[in-house]
Amino acid sequence: MTFRLPSRKTLVLIVAGITITYLLLSWLVLPRILKSQAEKFILEKTGHHLTMELPVFNPFTLRLHLSGLRLTQPDGVPLLALRELVVQVSGTSIFRHAFVFNDIRLDGLATTVAVLPQGQLNWSALMDALKGNEPAKSDARAPRLDIQHFILSDAKLDFSDQRSSPAFATRIEPVNLELTDISTLPDDNGRYKVSATCPSHPSSCRLFLASSWASSF
Repeated sequence: MTFRLPSRKTLVLIVAGITITYLLLSWLVLPRILKSQAEKFILEKTGHHLTMELPVFNPFTLRLHLSGLRLTQPDGVPLLALRELVVQVSGTSIFRHAFVFNDIRLDGLATTVAVLPQGQLNWSALMDALKGNEPAKSDARAPRLDIQHFILSDAKLDFSDQRSSPAFATRIEPVNLELTDISTLPDDNGRYKVSATCPSHPSSCRLFLASSWASSF
Protein backbone atom coordinates (compact mmCIF):
# COMPACT_ATOMS: atom_id res chain seq x y z
CA MET A 1 0.00 0.00 0.00
CA THR A 2 1.36 3.38 -1.02
CA PHE A 3 0.90 6.28 1.39
CA ARG A 4 0.42 9.66 -0.28
CA LEU A 5 1.03 12.90 1.53
CA PRO A 6 -1.74 15.51 1.34
CA SER A 7 -1.27 18.18 -1.29
CA ARG A 8 -0.08 21.65 -0.36
CA LYS A 9 -3.58 23.03 -0.89
CA THR A 10 -5.03 20.41 1.46
CA LEU A 11 -2.42 21.20 4.11
CA VAL A 12 -3.19 24.92 3.84
CA LEU A 13 -6.91 24.22 4.29
CA ILE A 14 -6.21 22.02 7.31
CA VAL A 15 -4.01 24.64 8.95
CA ALA A 16 -6.55 27.36 8.17
CA GLY A 17 -9.33 25.26 9.66
CA ILE A 18 -7.36 24.60 12.83
CA THR A 19 -6.49 28.30 13.15
CA ILE A 20 -10.09 29.44 12.66
CA THR A 21 -11.32 26.87 15.18
CA TYR A 22 -8.73 28.03 17.70
CA LEU A 23 -9.71 31.68 17.25
CA LEU A 24 -13.42 30.94 17.55
CA LEU A 25 -12.90 28.89 20.68
CA SER A 26 -10.62 31.54 22.21
CA TRP A 27 -12.76 34.58 21.39
CA LEU A 28 -16.28 33.19 21.68
CA VAL A 29 -16.35 29.95 23.65
CA LEU A 30 -13.52 30.19 26.21
CA PRO A 31 -14.75 33.42 27.90
CA ARG A 32 -18.23 31.98 28.39
CA ILE A 33 -16.84 28.73 29.77
CA LEU A 34 -14.55 30.62 32.15
CA LYS A 35 -17.38 32.81 33.45
CA SER A 36 -19.94 30.04 33.92
CA GLN A 37 -17.54 27.49 35.40
CA ALA A 38 -15.94 29.96 37.84
CA GLU A 39 -19.33 31.13 39.12
CA LYS A 40 -20.63 27.56 39.33
CA PHE A 41 -17.53 26.25 41.12
CA ILE A 42 -17.62 28.93 43.84
CA LEU A 43 -21.35 28.45 44.44
CA GLU A 44 -21.24 24.65 44.60
CA LYS A 45 -17.96 24.43 46.53
CA THR A 46 -18.50 27.19 49.10
CA GLY A 47 -22.07 28.51 48.89
CA HIS A 48 -20.68 31.98 48.17
CA HIS A 49 -21.65 33.99 45.10
CA LEU A 50 -19.20 35.04 42.38
CA THR A 51 -20.31 37.24 39.49
CA MET A 52 -18.39 38.91 36.71
CA GLU A 53 -18.85 40.43 33.29
CA LEU A 54 -18.02 38.31 30.27
CA PRO A 55 -14.21 37.96 30.07
CA VAL A 56 -12.28 38.98 26.97
CA PHE A 57 -9.37 36.87 25.75
CA ASN A 58 -6.95 37.73 22.94
CA PRO A 59 -5.41 34.50 21.60
CA PHE A 60 -2.65 36.37 19.75
CA THR A 61 -1.26 38.22 22.79
CA LEU A 62 -2.48 35.68 25.39
CA ARG A 63 -4.15 38.57 27.21
CA LEU A 64 -7.14 37.98 29.52
CA HIS A 65 -9.34 40.86 30.66
CA LEU A 66 -11.83 40.49 33.53
CA SER A 67 -14.08 43.26 34.81
CA GLY A 68 -16.96 43.80 37.21
CA LEU A 69 -16.00 40.90 39.47
CA ARG A 70 -17.88 40.57 42.79
CA LEU A 71 -17.65 37.97 45.56
CA THR A 72 -20.23 37.85 48.35
CA GLN A 73 -21.07 35.60 51.27
CA PRO A 74 -24.13 33.30 51.04
CA ASP A 75 -26.23 36.04 52.69
CA GLY A 76 -25.08 38.65 50.18
CA VAL A 77 -22.59 40.47 52.41
CA PRO A 78 -19.71 41.65 50.18
CA LEU A 79 -16.25 40.17 50.53
CA LEU A 80 -14.45 41.42 47.44
CA ALA A 81 -15.02 43.52 44.35
CA LEU A 82 -12.70 44.19 41.45
CA ARG A 83 -13.12 46.84 38.78
CA GLU A 84 -10.63 45.36 36.33
CA LEU A 85 -8.08 42.57 36.06
CA VAL A 86 -5.68 42.21 33.13
CA VAL A 87 -3.41 39.17 32.84
CA GLN A 88 -0.94 38.63 30.01
CA VAL A 89 0.65 35.19 29.88
CA SER A 90 4.08 34.73 28.35
CA GLY A 91 4.59 32.19 25.61
CA THR A 92 7.86 31.22 27.30
CA SER A 93 5.89 29.37 30.01
CA ILE A 94 6.17 26.15 28.00
CA PHE A 95 9.93 26.35 27.52
CA ARG A 96 10.72 27.45 31.08
CA HIS A 97 8.41 24.86 32.67
CA ALA A 98 6.86 27.61 34.81
CA PHE A 99 3.89 29.95 34.99
CA VAL A 100 5.33 33.07 33.37
CA PHE A 101 3.32 36.31 33.20
CA ASN A 102 4.45 39.42 31.34
CA ASP A 103 1.95 41.62 33.14
CA ILE A 104 -0.73 41.40 35.85
CA ARG A 105 -2.80 44.48 36.67
CA LEU A 106 -5.56 44.81 39.28
CA ASP A 107 -7.52 48.06 39.36
CA GLY A 108 -10.11 49.08 41.92
CA LEU A 109 -9.81 46.11 44.26
CA ALA A 110 -12.12 46.48 47.29
CA THR A 111 -11.78 43.94 50.10
CA THR A 112 -13.73 43.57 53.34
CA VAL A 113 -12.03 41.86 56.28
CA ALA A 114 -13.90 41.45 59.57
CA VAL A 115 -13.01 39.73 62.83
CA LEU A 116 -16.31 38.17 63.91
CA PRO A 117 -17.53 38.05 67.55
CA GLN A 118 -16.40 34.39 67.79
CA GLY A 119 -12.87 35.38 66.74
CA GLN A 120 -13.00 33.96 63.20
CA LEU A 121 -12.53 36.01 60.06
CA ASN A 122 -15.36 36.59 57.61
CA TRP A 123 -13.14 34.81 55.04
CA SER A 124 -12.73 31.64 57.14
CA ALA A 125 -15.79 29.79 55.80
CA LEU A 126 -14.73 30.40 52.19
CA MET A 127 -11.14 29.32 52.76
CA ASP A 128 -12.14 26.20 54.71
CA ALA A 129 -14.59 25.17 51.98
CA LEU A 130 -11.94 25.62 49.26
CA LYS A 131 -9.38 23.58 51.21
CA GLY A 132 -11.84 20.70 51.65
CA ASN A 133 -10.93 17.61 53.63
CA GLU A 134 -7.66 16.78 51.87
CA PRO A 135 -4.68 16.82 54.27
CA ALA A 136 -1.95 19.31 53.53
CA LYS A 137 1.21 17.82 52.04
CA SER A 138 4.26 18.42 54.19
CA ASP A 139 6.59 18.32 51.17
CA ALA A 140 4.51 20.66 49.02
CA ARG A 141 6.68 23.10 47.08
CA ALA A 142 5.85 26.54 45.78
CA PRO A 143 4.82 26.49 42.12
CA ARG A 144 7.36 27.66 39.56
CA LEU A 145 6.21 31.23 39.07
CA ASP A 146 7.67 34.26 37.30
CA ILE A 147 5.78 37.57 37.12
CA GLN A 148 7.67 40.26 35.27
CA HIS A 149 5.37 43.14 36.22
CA PHE A 150 2.55 43.38 38.78
CA ILE A 151 0.46 46.47 39.57
CA LEU A 152 -2.28 46.93 42.17
CA SER A 153 -3.87 50.36 41.84
CA ASP A 154 -6.60 52.28 43.67
CA ALA A 155 -7.33 49.44 46.08
CA LYS A 156 -9.10 49.78 49.42
CA LEU A 157 -9.47 47.63 52.51
CA ASP A 158 -12.40 47.85 54.93
CA PHE A 159 -11.44 46.32 58.28
CA SER A 160 -13.59 45.82 61.36
CA ASP A 161 -13.23 44.04 64.69
CA GLN A 162 -16.62 42.97 66.00
CA ARG A 163 -15.35 41.39 69.25
CA SER A 164 -15.95 44.60 71.15
CA SER A 165 -18.85 47.02 71.46
CA PRO A 166 -18.89 49.35 69.71
CA ALA A 167 -17.02 47.56 66.96
CA PHE A 168 -13.80 49.04 65.64
CA ALA A 169 -13.86 49.86 61.94
CA THR A 170 -11.48 51.61 59.57
CA ARG A 171 -10.74 51.91 55.87
CA ILE A 172 -7.34 51.98 54.22
CA GLU A 173 -7.28 53.66 50.80
CA PRO A 174 -5.86 54.09 48.31
CA VAL A 175 -3.46 51.17 48.33
CA ASN A 176 -0.98 51.06 45.46
CA LEU A 177 1.52 48.29 44.92
CA GLU A 178 4.04 47.74 42.15
CA LEU A 179 6.25 44.68 41.85
CA THR A 180 8.75 43.69 39.20
CA ASP A 181 10.45 40.36 38.54
CA ILE A 182 8.58 38.33 41.15
CA SER A 183 9.86 34.81 40.97
CA THR A 184 10.00 31.52 42.85
CA LEU A 185 12.74 30.36 40.51
CA PRO A 186 16.28 30.04 41.94
CA ASP A 187 18.64 33.05 41.92
CA ASP A 188 16.00 35.54 40.71
CA ASN A 189 15.74 39.06 42.17
CA GLY A 190 12.90 41.56 42.29
CA ARG A 191 11.88 45.05 43.38
CA TYR A 192 8.75 46.38 45.02
CA LYS A 193 7.06 49.68 45.84
CA VAL A 194 4.07 50.00 48.20
CA SER A 195 2.01 52.98 49.32
CA ALA A 196 -1.17 53.15 51.43
CA THR A 197 -3.07 55.74 53.47
CA CYS A 198 -5.76 55.66 56.17
CA PRO A 199 -7.94 58.76 55.56
CA SER A 200 -9.11 58.78 59.20
CA HIS A 201 -5.55 58.73 60.60
CA PRO A 202 -3.28 59.73 57.69
CA SER A 203 -0.27 60.65 59.81
CA SER A 204 -0.15 57.30 61.65
CA CYS A 205 -1.20 55.02 58.83
CA ARG A 206 0.70 56.34 55.83
CA LEU A 207 3.00 53.70 54.39
CA PHE A 208 5.62 53.86 51.68
CA LEU A 209 8.17 51.17 51.01
CA ALA A 210 10.61 50.73 48.20
CA SER A 211 13.18 48.00 48.28
CA SER A 212 14.40 44.83 46.67
CA TRP A 213 14.53 41.13 47.48
CA ALA A 214 16.34 38.01 46.47
CA SER A 215 14.29 34.90 45.91
CA SER A 216 14.43 32.57 48.92
CA PHE A 217 12.33 29.72 47.52
